[in-house]
Amino acid sequence: MYFMDVLERIRRQASLVEELARELEVERSHRGVERLVQLVIQALLDLGLMVVAALGRERPRAYSEIGYTLRDLGVVGEDEARLLRSMAGLRNILVHAYATVDREKVLEFAERLKA
Repeated sequence: MYFMDVLERIRRQASLVEELARELEVERSHRGVERLVQLVIQALLDLGLMVVAALGRERPRAYSEIGYTLRDLGVVGEDEARLLRSMAGLRNILVHAYATVDREKVLEFAERLKA
């Protein structure tokens, strides 16, 4: 099943983020962590879109809306919806370089992946 493949990819990437987060003091490692965090977030958002489509709902207009759409469908709770919105914002910063990337924000996300 395709969902299971996506979940396995997310697990592998999350594991890599955890490993690289330990080496965050080195600039090259930080860039690697940023990229892996970006990939994990993108995979989670893509999975959310797949779930929305599988349940026959219209695709949200923005990544930031995916969590709330999933909440409305009863797939995730309010906390998870807020987390997905926050992750979508971090993804945009990483992808589009809107601002200087805050190492603490990246580390915070990497720590949440451990849970």
